[in-house]
Amino acid sequence: MRKRQESGRGKEELLVVSNSSVIIAFVKICRLDILEKLFRKILIPEAVWKEITVENKPGSEKIVRADFIDVGKAGNKRLVALLEEFVNTDEAEAIVLALKRNADLLLVDDRDTRNLAKKLGL
Repeated sequence: MRKRQESGRGKEELLVVSNSSVIIAFVKICRLDILEKLFRKILIPEAVWKEITVENKPGSEKIVRADFIDVGKAGNKRLVALLEEFVNTDEAEAIVLALKRNADLLLVDDRDTRNLAKKLGL
């Protein structure tokens, strides 16, 4: 599992956190490269990594080889558990990781998740 190295970000480098559905959608259309071109780096929580790199899952080998996708710990298990009352685990961890790392952008496709993230200041 890759870990994002802690370093200062330049003005042009956004800290982007994603849940699984966004990455899976781009893998399905064979255009994972678009995410890399748009964001240079994407940070995902461990739950997302586990979901999208399941052995024999179509496209998982492309995700494993994608150097621009880094994995981070969401931490704050209590907040993750609370958010899981409203959204899936990968979405809850993505929100918590985005909050923890003060992300510039959270990539999610689910309306309820987006609304929850907005309420939490993302």
